[in-house]
Parts: sequence; structure tokens; C-alpha cells
Amino acid sequence: RVCGEVTVDLEVLRGIVKNKLEGGDADPVMGWLWATLEEFTNEERKQFLGFVWGRERLPRDTSGLQLEVRTQTSHGDEHLPSSHTCFNAVDIPCYSSQQVLRDKLRYAIVHCKAIDTDFAARGPLAEDADDDDEFLADPDAPDVEESDVGSDRDGNGADGESELDRSQCRVS
Repeated sequence: RVCGEVTVDLEVLRGIVKNKLEGGDADPVMGWLWATLEEFTNEERKQFLGFVWGRERLPRDTSGLQLEVRTQTSHGDEHLPSSHTCFNAVDIPCYSSQQVLRDKLRYAIVHCKAIDTDFAARGPLAEDADDDDEFLADPDAPDVEESDVGSDRDGNGADGESELDRSQCRVS
């Protein structure tokens, strides 16, 4: 408990979220986000926190903390959400449905881990890794180039499949 609560309490999370969506409270994306987070397992909620904060637990004392949820107006269904861990913010594209938001968010929280330099060093980038080290790499994770580490996260794909576009995949 020193490092935070093991269970991600959605009521605590609701208390620190600031709705910065372009449509404000009338924007359906916020409702879709909460419905999606309610459907997620605790492990997926922890991955969500890791995606937007770089840590997977809420602290015991959340006073002064906030998580901004913002609209990424120039992007739509073909893009992934992007996060800014230094600013505790997540930018959500203008999705057409909750299903699209759920699918894209689930993909992003599992596969967009370029901010975690330990992951990048253990994963596909470890050129000098021998066969014994292969178990450390996530076989489903997209390849990440060294130049991707240190910017923002984002990606796009065609016909509903999320392909990581290195020109847009950034982590901050």
C-alpha cells in the first residue's frame, strides 16, 4: 500500500478526472470512457493508469491530482488514443462509437508501452539478446524504434485493425 492501492477504484478515479473534451459534459465520449473502464478488469484498469500516468496504482492520497481527458479533434476511428504521462492527460480521437473507443483503448493500453524504456530494452530492440532472453519480449507488441521513445503515443490502421504507424507513435 505504500506505493498505492492495488485495486483501481473508479469512484476515486472519477474524483480526479477533469473533462476537457471539446463537447464538455454533453460529449458522449466521456460516458463511453466510463462505461469502458467499468467493463475493464482491474488489470486492464491498471494498464490504463500505466498508459496515462506511467504508473499502475492510484496513490492513497489523491488530493491535488488530476487526469485530463481531452478531445483529439483531428483524429477519428482509425487512430489510437494518445497519452501525455508528464501532464496526466489522455487525448481521445473523435470516435464514432463506444465499441471503437473500447477496442482502440484496449489496444493502446496493452501495446503502446514505448515510454517504458525497460520494456523497449528487453523487447524487440535488444539486438544482443540471446535465445534465453526471448521470453522477456511481448510477441504481440509492435516493433518500436529507439527514436520512438521520448515522444507521444498514437497510431492508426485500416479497416478496424490497429497498426502502429511509427511516424505517429509518440510517448511523452
